[in-house]
Amino acid sequence: MQAVFDGAVKHVDDLVAAQKKIGDGTKQGVDQAVSELDRYIAKCKEAKRAGAAIPTDFRGSNYGGSVESLESSISQAEKTE
Repeated sequence: MQAVFDGAVKHVDDLVAAQKKIGDGTKQGVDQAVSELDRYIAKCKEAKRAGAAIPTDFRGSNYGGSVESLESSISQAEKTE
């Protein structure tokens, strides 16, 4: 009877140890995924800010609606940067 009890206790101990390893691995995986997600969100916010800084309204005094005027407007913008 003692041998059966000892075997059962060892089995439970082994299961608990295995669960702890899985738990640690899961925590590391989740932490890494959250870290990667945080970096991705930061990059998205950075891209959004950069995109907002790009003028998209070319209909001003330098742009009359033709491709040549747009190219001229871009050239002028590059010169003045």
